[in-house]
Amino acid sequence: MNYAGYLKDGSLFDSNLEEIAKKYNTFDHRRADAGGYQPIPTDYSKNAQLIPGFREGLLMMSVGDKIYTFNSIASSIWRTRNSKFNSSRK
Repeated sequence: MNYAGYLKDGSLFDSNLEEIAKKYNTFDHRRADAGGYQPIPTDYSKNAQLIPGFREGLLMMSVGDKIYTFNSIASSIWRTRNSKFNSSRK
């Protein structure tokens, strides 16, 4: 899964998308050298250990979908794209 997480003010707090990190001036060469700008395997189930709201959003997706979820706990907006999962939908 690729993702970008934004605060309510629109500032980026994290992303594994290199082009997004560069756009928001948060790119880290050490992270790039360690492979940190690659899709991450993500548990894709009702029991996934993810932020509530984000997990439910993932369960509505298929591979390749894009989705925005809003999470008041982290006061963030997540955007995912080109999703890849390491387990089957349950």
